[in-house]
Amino acid sequence: MSAQQLRNFGAEIYVVDLVTVGVLRELGVLLTAIIVAGRSGSAFAAEIGAMKLNEEVDALTATGVEPIEVLVLPRVIGLMIALPLLTVIADGVGIAGGALLCKALLDMPLVQYFARVESAISPTTFWAGLVKAPVFAILIATAGTWRGLQVRGSSRELGRLTTFAVVQSIFLVILADALFAVLFMEIDF
Repeated sequence: MSAQQLRNFGAEIYVVDLVTVGVLRELGVLLTAIIVAGRSGSAFAAEIGAMKLNEEVDALTATGVEPIEVLVLPRVIGLMIALPLLTVIADGVGIAGGALLCKALLDMPLVQYFARVESAISPTTFWAGLVKAPVFAILIATAGTWRGLQVRGSSRELGRLTTFAVVQSIFLVILADALFAVLFMEIDF
């Protein structure tokens, strides 16, 4: 869409800048976090919720094991490691997809595209997106595990809270992304 508009001004080369900055600062981490919220956030809520229904969490407590240490912390730490790695992969795929589109739509040589990508990346462009990933991971894992621990009574409640965990995770990720945007604007990052 940007290529069509920029073509009117003879500025198609700036599509590369838009793709690079957009993917590295926003889209890579945001889309990855939304997908992970749908996949892992729901899985966390469903797994822990099923354990609550089967009274496995109560059994852990009865044996002196703290459920937060065994069920919540490993998931939070694991997602804090996995989400930044997935974000780097998403960034690479986004940049490569931009290269293919620029080649197909603008007939731009790949060498020119990647040279422009290099010049479009400032020292903070990559890190602005990657810094968000652990925060998003904490929000997703906390919402999923928290809703799983709230399950009481029936499998219907399990389904409701699993769905709620996903919705809440996505909402929190989008809210945090907006807060990051304001923070980055204020500190000129």
